[in-house]
Amino acid sequence: RMLGCSIIGQSESVAPADRKLYSLRDVTATVERLPLICGSILSKKLAEGAEVLVLDVKVGSGAFMKSKDQAKKLARALLAVAKKSGLKCRAVLTNMDQPLGNAVGNSLEVAECVEMLKTGSGPTDLKEVTIQLVAQMLEAGGKARTVAEGRKLASDRLSDGSAWKKFQRMVEFQGGSLRVIHDPSLFPRAPKRAEWKAPRRGFLTRIDGEEIGRMVVDLGGGRKRTSDSVDPSVGFVFHKKLGAKVAAGDPIVTAHLPDGVDVPAWEKRFQAAITIGPHRKPVPRLVLEILG
Repeated sequence: RMLGCSIIGQSESVAPADRKLYSLRDVTATVERLPLICGSILSKKLAEGAEVLVLDVKVGSGAFMKSKDQAKKLARALLAVAKKSGLKCRAVLTNMDQPLGNAVGNSLEVAECVEMLKTGSGPTDLKEVTIQLVAQMLEAGGKARTVAEGRKLASDRLSDGSAWKKFQRMVEFQGGSLRVIHDPSLFPRAPKRAEWKAPRRGFLTRIDGEEIGRMVVDLGGGRKRTSDSVDPSVGFVFHKKLGAKVAAGDPIVTAHLPDGVDVPAWEKRFQAAITIGPHRKPVPRLVLEILG
């Protein structure tokens, strides 16, 4: 019986040139080049034989596209190439002026997603973006008559445990460990943890997503050279997000760190990536626009 879903990456049989091109882009400051992004994204989808595609195009400090105008240019380019290739496609522009969810880092993010599938609940922004994207896919793919109907179907399948069961079957079919999925404490764990706190009272008005991402890479959680290995255990778990009211000493984040790092220096770098101001600022909308 067909399972109906999978999570895959580029392989020797699916757009094999993309792996080499992406590794080169990673280390030659060309990750953000629009034509290369289009080629990388759509080559895999077309090679897989997809008929309908919903793209999550990120906008903001933590995204490749820092402005909505840049993101719309990318989205329109993707839509144009997809259309010429016979692929039905739409793009959802979503905000990345702060991390999505609470976790940043490979294992931490996967554990957060597993917990949401298992319990049906999780960080509000992560859940909302997920439901929105699934709803768009269900409507575009003809499984729901409207996006609203798709939202209800997606929400019901998450809350009744159906999505969790399907995810477990997918992991099993693809040779993954159900033992680890049922006990995320078995995921790789960083040897050091540090809780970094608000230095003053006020409102959290800025989280520099790009700098937070760079910190994870510099801690070993991403590649700087094609030969680099990735430490999946490092990263951050946020306790406060944009708009939150904080008192001096309130925990902002728990840092998951490798051995041998200068913890105070890393805390100083983190504090420079956030701003606590005297006034609350409006929190950016999660879904900015839908194209296609």
